[in-house]
Amino acid sequence: MTGGFIALALAVAKLGAGGKLRGPVIRDQVAAVSVGHIGGELLLDLNYKEDSSARVDLNVVATDGGNIVEIQGTAEGEAVPRADIEKMTDLALEGVAQLCVVQRQALSLAGVELDQLLIPRS
Repeated sequence: MTGGFIALALAVAKLGAGGKLRGPVIRDQVAAVSVGHIGGELLLDLNYKEDSSARVDLNVVATDGGNIVEIQGTAEGEAVPRADIEKMTDLALEGVAQLCVVQRQALSLAGVELDQLLIPRS
């Protein structure tokens, strides 16, 4: 998802430069990250080993503004208190914000300014 957004922005920039678009067409910047509850701790961006041993695995897709596109989570074994899910979501949103900064940097290095591709917010 995170890399796919960069690919989308690059494609849109190319189409725009070629005169194929009349204006901005991307509604918002998005990225995705996973959060796990492992051994009483919350971990961001799980690897396979961490993911397979997590008490809870939560995948979050969100915008750079912190709006949630999708949350998918699974508790292994016992049900999860809502407070834990809220903490996990908050951590995921911090991770998404960091990923959005990296996306912008990568696009900028490729000569693409993301703000020119985004539909202005009203």
